Amino acid sequence: MFALAIPFITMSIYDHVIGGDAAHELTGIAIGATLLFALLWLLRVIRSQTLATVANRISREISDALVKKLLTESYQVSKNTTQQTQVNQLNFSQRIAGVLSGPLGNTLFDIPFVLVFLIAIGALGGWLVMVPIISLGLYYLVAKLLSSILQLEPTNRQSPVLTVKRLSPSFQATRLHAQ
Repeated sequence: MFALAIPFITMSIYDHVIGGDAAHELTGIAIGATLLFALLWLLRVIRSQTLATVANRISREISDALVKKLLTESYQVSKNTTQQTQVNQLNFSQRIAGVLSGPLGNTLFDIPFVLVFLIAIGALGGWLVMVPIISLGLYYLVAKLLSSILQLEPTNRQSPVLTVKRLSPSFQATRLHAQ
């Protein structure tokens, strides 16, 4: 919500200080703007710490649940499950934590505020709210197009799981003992 105050500060400077020739109001506006930017910085630091904490907690809980599931499965079920499947299940929590702590996590956290900004732009600018709405739509379409293009291209990269499975059993045993 503080980010909505920045355009209002700019408008008040143009309207009152420059337009009304009231330089004495600039001091109060500058103090208010300084407080605003300090609070914005503090909230961003708190937000990043909170998001990192949530991502780590979710990752830990998913890892705990998967390990508990793997340890409580019967021997026959564990024997029938491939090693690659078990490793993929254990790496799942790391992928979730990576998504939540990365740019996508920040984006997911910001989605409700996008709606607030669009409502504010609509209230202040009327039909100008269509500019960000159309931009968001175009961004979505370009992302979908690039996503489909990138999925069609063949890659020569192999996952680490496939690389481990191709190693000799003696190397795998040596690697396990080293860990």
